[in-house]
Amino acid sequence: MDSTAHGILLEWEDGVQYLHSAEKEWFYLQGVKDGMGMNREMNLYLKNNQSEF
Repeated sequence: MDSTAHGILLEWEDGVQYLHSAEKEWFYLQGVKDGMGMNREMNLYLKNNQSEF
């Protein structure tokens, strides 16, 4: 493989790795957002139904 093709391949690999990292970060943040929303809803439910427990 010549140096030009090798450089292009490395550049492409960097781009793929960047996109993969951005996707993983997005999924992580969505999970945190979903978890916080679920926690808020559970707290509201428990607060509103406290007399039943």
